[in-house]
Amino acid sequence: MHPGKLINVKGVCFSTGGVVANTGVAMNYLGANVELMGKLATDDLGYMISNKLKSYGVKASISWCNDTNTSYSILNILPLCKKCMKMKDVN
Repeated sequence: MHPGKLINVKGVCFSTGGVVANTGVAMNYLGANVELMGKLATDDLGYMISNKLKSYGVKASISWCNDTNTSYSILNILPLCKKCMKMKDVN
């Protein structure tokens, strides 16, 4: 893969991540009564994350910030790599 190269993909998977979201969602899944606290920007990505947490049934107290952007990471998971992250590693 080279910078600027166009790569055709079959689909996109949007997931929350990080210590707060991962631990909170897992504990909620295991039956714990959890409430996540964090800060998101009032941008499309911030709203998507908030809605994703709601879809998991997790209660979240979010501090909304108007003067910044929500941070994110992109993982490109290539099916033919021998030493790269695969979808089974994410799930």
